[in-house]
Amino acid sequence: MTRFHNVSPIIPTLFSILLFSCSTKHFSAGLYQSHINSHRSDSFKSETITSTFLNGHTIGTNGCVDGTSLKDVSLMVRYQQDSTGNAGGNDCHAVIVSIDSIQHGRMRGPIFKHLTFQSNVPVRFQRILFRPAGDSIQVVRYLINGQVNVTGKMKINGLCSYREAHRLMVRSVLDNVYTAVRKEMDEKN
Repeated sequence: MTRFHNVSPIIPTLFSILLFSCSTKHFSAGLYQSHINSHRSDSFKSETITSTFLNGHTIGTNGCVDGTSLKDVSLMVRYQQDSTGNAGGNDCHAVIVSIDSIQHGRMRGPIFKHLTFQSNVPVRFQRILFRPAGDSIQVVRYLINGQVNVTGKMKINGLCSYREAHRLMVRSVLDNVYTAVRKEMDEKN
């Protein structure tokens, strides 16, 4: 038997190991092309309550001082260990929206991953801003209540790990939710 015949079973074995490892959660590799198409729908029911107090009254500290609107408040959207946005400063903590789950199709295929995903994210928060107004303080209370729904299709052709495919899908959902909530916050004055 020649030397080539002894090596020939090793090549398919190594290729099989590579394909298997690319489809597991713990390995991240990629030689792929991806296309993600997502759609977002949202509905919000928001309320703004404004009160004015004379200086010297104790009105509480659970809010942001000198913020003029929700445009001044940071936003962070989280899903497990991933997030987008920023945490804000010491004077005004960020609004944090948490995504509980993302439903998706099978991501285990080593070469072709064609799947759909969906996430329904409830959004509910309250933010209080304190605005100095001459010899008084204006207290503005924002109540935001709504739902953001994200659906999408993802096609990946090539060697792409489960971890990388999952990261691409999560990034798409995070960005869509962030855009919807940020838009709602920016429209409040």
